[in-house]
Amino acid sequence: MKKILLLLIISSGLAKAQSNAIPNGGFELWNEIPLTETLDNWQSSSLQGMGICQKSEDAQDLNYSVYLKTKEPTEEGDLSFGYISFGDIGNGSGAPYSDPIDSLIFYAKYQMQPGDSAIAVVIQIDASGAETYNVLAIGGENTTSFERFAIKMNAPEQEKIIIAFASSNAFADEGFAGSWIQLDNVSFNHMSSTPSPIDNYSFENWTTPVMNEAEDWYSTNAFTPLLGIPENVSATNDAFEGSYAAKLATADLGGDVFEGILSLGSEDFGAMYPLDATPTNFSGAYKANINGSEGAYIFLSFFENETVVAQSYIEINETEESYVTFDEELNLTNTIDSIQLFCGSGMGIGNVLYLDDLALTGGDVGVAENPFSIVTVFPNPVCNEVYFDFNTNVSGLKIINAHGTTISRHMVQGNTSIVDVRSLPSGTYFYEASTEEGFLSRGSFIKR
Repeated sequence: MKKILLLLIISSGLAKAQSNAIPNGGFELWNEIPLTETLDNWQSSSLQGMGICQKSEDAQDLNYSVYLKTKEPTEEGDLSFGYISFGDIGNGSGAPYSDPIDSLIFYAKYQMQPGDSAIAVVIQIDASGAETYNVLAIGGENTTSFERFAIKMNAPEQEKIIIAFASSNAFADEGFAGSWIQLDNVSFNHMSSTPSPIDNYSFENWTTPVMNEAEDWYSTNAFTPLLGIPENVSATNDAFEGSYAAKLATADLGGDVFEGILSLGSEDFGAMYPLDATPTNFSGAYKANINGSEGAYIFLSFFENETVVAQSYIEINETEESYVTFDEELNLTNTIDSIQLFCGSGMGIGNVLYLDDLALTGGDVGVAENPFSIVTVFPNPVCNEVYFDFNTNVSGLKIINAHGTTISRHMVQGNTSIVDVRSLPSGTYFYEASTEEGFLSRGSFIKR
């Protein structure tokens, strides 16, 4: 209810000029961003951001198979192969599997570059932890149909198992870009018994994880799926003002430190955010839990022609249980064309930083007259299509749900727009319209 009331208050009356050069500095808007589809029950190169691992509808069994490919080198010359593993081949912790087995059966089609080979590996781990490797290399070309392959097991029994496939030879010094293998229907065989099936043996089950991200910001959440840990930047209703603030936490990554970081801009850390203004003040609110000597921070840099001309650094070394406000005078003398803004929870494991109401104000920030004076939304309440009529040309329109999540974006040419809302559940929704000059107008409508 607090969220709905807050947005209705913001939306009431005439729209006002954008007075803060930091977009979403109050962290009210958060989006769910789909990530790469991943294979259930198996580790894969898609989780690690490495070689290609994709679902394919070209299957030998049931509906899907898995496609692995060795990627082209990056600018740094790095080349990585696609792989999957049942059980963690990285740290040698296999999946429990004690059924008698004498071979692994699977089906594959493939195309290997000259000198390259795909590999299939089964590691049998006995009760003492001893490992027995069973390896099959697959070379040459076969792009027309699936072939049946078998790997003979070399150990008489095991307590745990690791199964792995790779699009290039992981035991060699290098792979070859363009090599690929497509796999399906993986099973164990035994001459006198029927071994238990492997989880997701036919690669039918896939999941598309989502990343929660503050709109107009980029965070370390982009890396948490790769590391297998929870997101360490999140929305919290423990806010200074409004409904939400940002919460940054420093995680323990097996003894290593993984700091929660927010960076202004929607792509990559350190991206320069355009700013055609000369603000006089940088303000905001924070509170923190600091564990040890490594504090949190807020770091703002101002640029002219990609050269730093001024900086503001707020270091937070003490625990603050209630929000502390700051208002830094900037004393800028140069013409500013962009900024960088980093916020981090610091290198102390267990550190937590809360941020809210970050703003650049004063000077010539937000002093232009907002052309939005009349916005008509009809019908309201709406069942099928909602019509927007603005008194100025609009470039973009977003529809936002009551939780602050952007659920759709629309390009607008001119001063009218029609949005189909038939698929939306009943409830209160909000819109945010923007002009090319950066002015905003916000309002609400009810979907029946």
